[in-house]
Amino acid sequence: METAGDDGRQRTRTPPRVLLDTNALFLPFTRHFPLEQEIHRILEGARIEVPQSVRGELDRLVERSRPNARAARAYAERFPVVPTDLKGDAAIETLARDLGAIIVTADGELRRRLYAKGMKVLFPRGEKHLAFVQGPRPRRPGSFGAPASRRVRDSRVRLGRRPSARGTGPRGTYEGSADYPERKQRSSVP
Repeated sequence: METAGDDGRQRTRTPPRVLLDTNALFLPFTRHFPLEQEIHRILEGARIEVPQSVRGELDRLVERSRPNARAARAYAERFPVVPTDLKGDAAIETLARDLGAIIVTADGELRRRLYAKGMKVLFPRGEKHLAFVQGPRPRRPGSFGAPASRRVRDSRVRLGRRPSARGTGPRGTYEGSADYPERKQRSSVP
């Protein structure tokens, strides 16, 4: 695929790589889902590939006589295999991160994990469509806007922090602890 750059020269753009999860390979047979058409509609010229771990999982499902497993295995043979030594979701996640690939999955839990790690995911939406989502880019620890759990912690008191309702903290003893004097009751009479 060729595109013109700012300087007028022709540049080649590599087509996006797409990795199929096992449950995505079942979609054309369980829901009559146009998987290849949808991938190419969203990502023009995409290279669709199947991780080796997915092929192994399909082989085990064929041995157990799972419905549509034989058809899904035959469908997977249409696509090139990406070698990996890992198994399951870890293999897909590692390959996608290392190759910069997009994952197609119908597994909601896997999709949420990948989204949280800032990865690109295609998932079935409705009867015949795929939706594309990319999670927020992970930030470096200590950077502005990084989650508090990842910031470098120090012993200084953070400004704007409200004391908790109980216990002790950097500003002394708070209401609700044994050392705090009781408040005076307000009278209900105006």
